[in-house]
Amino acid sequence: MKKDSEDKKEVKDISATEKKNHKDSSGEQPVSSEWEELRRKANLAEEYYDKLLRLGAEFENARRRMQKEKEDFIFFANQKLLSELLPIADDFERLLEGLEKNHIDEGLSTGIKIIHKRLQEVLEKNGLVRMKVIGEKFDPTRHEALMIVDTTEHPEDTIVEEIRSGYLLYNKVLRPAVVKVAKRKEKSSAPEQQSTN
Repeated sequence: MKKDSEDKKEVKDISATEKKNHKDSSGEQPVSSEWEELRRKANLAEEYYDKLLRLGAEFENARRRMQKEKEDFIFFANQKLLSELLPIADDFERLLEGLEKNHIDEGLSTGIKIIHKRLQEVLEKNGLVRMKVIGEKFDPTRHEALMIVDTTEHPEDTIVEEIRSGYLLYNKVLRPAVVKVAKRKEKSSAPEQQSTN
């Protein structure tokens, strides 16, 4: 009896092996597992691609942030020094105006003009730009109005005179310009008729 059961078991094992071999030869079972493997690899590749895109974006954002920090550092490092040099530049401009009015020695005048020009070049090289304000519309973020001038020659809120130069450092206001601003004169109206009671 034992032998019969062993024989039956052996026959079952052989038929199971044949069925398995038959599936392998028809290609159904391996194709399915290959597709699953391909799907798994495709999903994995998609995840890696997504991670790569995210890392690229993070890298670009970090690069931009570092560039901005570098620009800010340069701006603030130069700001204090340049702010302290501005009164000297103003003094040179007043000196040059005085030289022109008083007709001082031409050699001395030329030397002072050269020094002034070199100072302006150094300031410009370090990002400092003098504002051009005459004829511009008054902007309280860039200008300080010291006086208002009644006029009919200029449109309302137009800068008519610069009292102290204003400067930009890398397109940010370092020192606002002090100016005189036009205000349109009101035309005198005809005297009102008085009513009698």
